[in-house]
Amino acid sequence: MIFTSPLPDIVVPDLLLPELVLRHAVTRAEHPALIDGIDGHRLTYAELAAGVRSFAGGLVARGHRPGDVVGIMAPNAPAYAVVFHGIAWAGGVITTINGRPAREVAGDHWVVTGDRGITYADAMPDGTTITEGAWW
Repeated sequence: MIFTSPLPDIVVPDLLLPELVLRHAVTRAEHPALIDGIDGHRLTYAELAAGVRSFAGGLVARGHRPGDVVGIMAPNAPAYAVVFHGIAWAGGVITTINGRPAREVAGDHWVVTGDRGITYADAMPDGTTITEGAWW
């Protein structure tokens, strides 16, 4: 059975997801874009936009090409959004990897998805930082 909403259809803009997320970053620059529910670390729209563009630039500088698959293994924290949207901004295809099993298990995931890169992030007391990465 198909359920339909009594509300009108929504219009989805013809934008890349990071473009949609960051489209108001200039006018909301100092407002919080993300707040970590565990430690309260805040990431402003300006910081989010700068981080996304910087991460995307780093991927391209390391040989990333549009369509390359990049795996993310990271906790649910503000840095995850930077990495996720940075990959998309650079034209990457994102695959998420469950961080609960040991990192060694991620190798099996790479073989299946054809990843060319992976990013790890660890939660730090002063916020979340990207601590490791591999690109090939």
